[in-house]
Amino acid sequence: MLHSCWYNTRALAGVHRRAAATAVGSYRLYSSKSPSASDSFTEEKTTKDDSRRSVVDTPPVYSEAEAEAEAAKVGTKESAINQPHKKPQAGSRTGFVCEREPVVVHNIAHPLQCGKWYRIVPESYEFTPVGPSHIPRVPKLAHGLERVLFSPGVHCLQDPNSGVYNFNPYVRDITQPADFDYDKLTPYITSSQDIRLMSYAQSRKRRFFGSTSSMTHVLSHLYFLVSAGKQPDISSLSMAFAEMPSRFTRGMRYPASIALRYRDGAYGIDADKSFDVKDSILSILGKSLEKLLTSTPAEFEKYKKENSWKVKDVGEENYHYVEFDEFVLRSQLDCRDDRLPRKTFDLKTRGSLAVRMDLDNYEVSKGYQIKSMKGRLQSFEREYYDMIRSAFLKYNFQTRIGNMDGIFVAYHNTARMFGFQYISRREMDTVLYGNETTGTKAFRAVLILLGKLLRTLTDKYPEQDLRITFDTERTKQLDVWVEVVNDEAEAVAMQSYQDADFMRAIREQRKARQSKPAKKGTDPFANNDPLDPSNAKGADEDLVDEGVDEYADPADDIYVNCEVPILHYTVEAFSTVNNQDTDEPVTVRYKEDEWYINWKLTKSHMAQDRINAQYRRLRLRQATFFERPASDTPEEDLSPMLKILRRISRQNEWRNNPPKGRVVVNRSPLPVVRKTRRKSKVAASSPETMAKPADSKQQEPSLHTTPTALARLQITLPNSHTEWDAGSLEIIKWKAIDDGLKGRVSIELMEGSDPANMSTVTTIAENVPASSQQLHWNVPRALKNSNNYSIKIVDDSGEEYYGQYFKGAGGKTEVGRKSSSGKEAGRSGRDAADSNNSAQDQKQKNNEQEALGPKKVSKPLMKNNGPAGSKENSGSGHKNLSSSDNEKSAAAGPSARATPAAYIAIAAVAAVGGALVI
Repeated sequence: MLHSCWYNTRALAGVHRRAAATAVGSYRLYSSKSPSASDSFTEEKTTKDDSRRSVVDTPPVYSEAEAEAEAAKVGTKESAINQPHKKPQAGSRTGFVCEREPVVVHNIAHPLQCGKWYRIVPESYEFTPVGPSHIPRVPKLAHGLERVLFSPGVHCLQDPNSGVYNFNPYVRDITQPADFDYDKLTPYITSSQDIRLMSYAQSRKRRFFGSTSSMTHVLSHLYFLVSAGKQPDISSLSMAFAEMPSRFTRGMRYPASIALRYRDGAYGIDADKSFDVKDSILSILGKSLEKLLTSTPAEFEKYKKENSWKVKDVGEENYHYVEFDEFVLRSQLDCRDDRLPRKTFDLKTRGSLAVRMDLDNYEVSKGYQIKSMKGRLQSFEREYYDMIRSAFLKYNFQTRIGNMDGIFVAYHNTARMFGFQYISRREMDTVLYGNETTGTKAFRAVLILLGKLLRTLTDKYPEQDLRITFDTERTKQLDVWVEVVNDEAEAVAMQSYQDADFMRAIREQRKARQSKPAKKGTDPFANNDPLDPSNAKGADEDLVDEGVDEYADPADDIYVNCEVPILHYTVEAFSTVNNQDTDEPVTVRYKEDEWYINWKLTKSHMAQDRINAQYRRLRLRQATFFERPASDTPEEDLSPMLKILRRISRQNEWRNNPPKGRVVVNRSPLPVVRKTRRKSKVAASSPETMAKPADSKQQEPSLHTTPTALARLQITLPNSHTEWDAGSLEIIKWKAIDDGLKGRVSIELMEGSDPANMSTVTTIAENVPASSQQLHWNVPRALKNSNNYSIKIVDDSGEEYYGQYFKGAGGKTEVGRKSSSGKEAGRSGRDAADSNNSAQDQKQKNNEQEALGPKKVSKPLMKNNGPAGSKENSGSGHKNLSSSDNEKSAAAGPSARATPAAYIAIAAVAAVGGALVI
């Protein structure tokens, strides 16, 4: 018998279990009777046909009287009352008991009955691909990025330790919108304008057709309802986020609206853009960055404006079409790799935290850098944390609609790229739902629920364009608003908003209200509500004042179409897991577990004026939800978080264009190239003094160039008091004279055992604009302490400019200061002499020594490095050099073998830590 068969389904597994469960029906109608021992239910005696859909396609078989008669069969094997696990049980809810046999909503000719409970069985429908597959023509990743797909975690574009690029450096710098020709990309087509998508829906007699971008926000609100407010799991993150909130962000929960466009028997679902008239910088850059990630450098160069004439054809977009219940859905296919289980994946370009929070002023916030793996700020972990709370749910829905394997995320700050990460759909399922099984059931349930809701709402206003808004602001309840769209009147209203700068007026109005001073003598803790009974005295005067309030309600200026009544509904839901009702979040542990969604639609019976007023306030929330500070907003009016992010951005903006390569530098005493020594001394020398070349009569002809070349470059820093800190950030500075140095320069690190024989160690930077006049670089911890180093700058004309010589002192060893121990100074002198003896023959050494004059060896100031900012490490502790020392510094240069064109001094700004002084 069927009853026995149904009860034995607990012993079945996999698809047999689901088939037996769905044979009972996809929807059950409930009433609010109190449960009693005489209540029971029966199943329709049918045989399972695998060729048909696993739902009941007929109206109810039993009437209420027949159901009561069937319940009287107490004590028989057929009676459900004798099966405790089959009898309806009360979990978190009570008062719900089966009244009649299943009802299939999508086949009935009348709308749903408001106030009745219906049941959704997620396994009732399957996804069916529609049309030919476009996968073979979907592009692949370029620049070697495909390695990220098969290696979990974040992959930095440039290794932070060594500076080595893990991928093609071409993708580092982001082409700005002003330089990219977006007209050469395939234009986006909304769902209602997609002829192919509409034809698929009409030919398959489906009532709605839409795309992932237009539906995922609405599906998110339905998920909040059916999941009972389940929060994502962030336990995999570091302890830095242990106290951080795990709930979905406000941006995920703000009211979502869709526009239903009627097209010959079907409705196209478009995202409502009433208050989002312009694209943000992130959406604009997303288009060009997707092209960058899937194109070779030569191909991408064609899309820049100066080369866009080379692009002859604009390719056709690649889509995946699928049919499910009431819908035909479209998903854009961004990229593919045949080695992945589902072959395709989505490309996501993720702007940094500072840019996302300050979109209208991204030029100010683009200096924010992602520099570490973990941490609350400036880390990949922070970006991943924000993505979980603000985007994972939508990304997951998109991959499910498009049958994609996951998402490829590129992290950037609109100016440069930081790294890449591949996040599989299974990983997102684990974070959002707990496991893949729960995610599959939840996604099917929300799609089925949306189909039933939209069908019911469109029956109220058939064959008309509608705007439907979903809001889950209230806990465990979904508010649904239905408005008939009047495009002409709405276009006029939207234009008036822009002309009157509606958003700015609202901001000023709110600011004025907040800054309105209290009346003199008013108790700030008193109840000022004129309608409150505790404030009856003087209530009439307060009400009169409110009637003439100079600040009107901004919601009154929001346009809504009141010519046709606006409808308001509420939706409630609870879950049934393995025949147990619950209001709590659900995680299905096994595929054989049954999870049903029970829901009820209720129409509001408030007065129409009140419904219109509430709807206006809802639309005002939508208009101002993402209100961000304008570019002219004073610093004191910014939120504390935004102040921090802007400060970080300003401090790090130079990193968007840092030197290319790695600098390995440490400072030691300067070998002075002079024929004679001047006896006069001064306490200190200024940058201008060092900038002046030595008298031509005193210069060594073989080591110096003509004054013409020297005049093109002037030394601005360092002076004799400059301090260098091993391991810290430094700045190289130069100054062009009379626009003499133009174009771009390259900077190299030179090394040699003696100043006469220098060779290039590494290229510090290339193609640096000479007009920038500075370059940032990091001083490493150690160098060979026996070699001489210098820095060379080469301009476009090939002329070479050399900086002062220095030695590698190794680690944080300080040089250039007095020591309390004369032995240490002597030891340093002997080491330097031994180094010179081992690097050159005696004759050459004697000649060079004659030119250099007596050596002066700097002595360590202290034995151990003090903390940053200590008195021992302060700039006031060093010794003032004489004018002869300054002149020696200005005259220092490479040997005749290098044939330099001129000499420059290299500027450096000390940071914190043990300082090294020239």
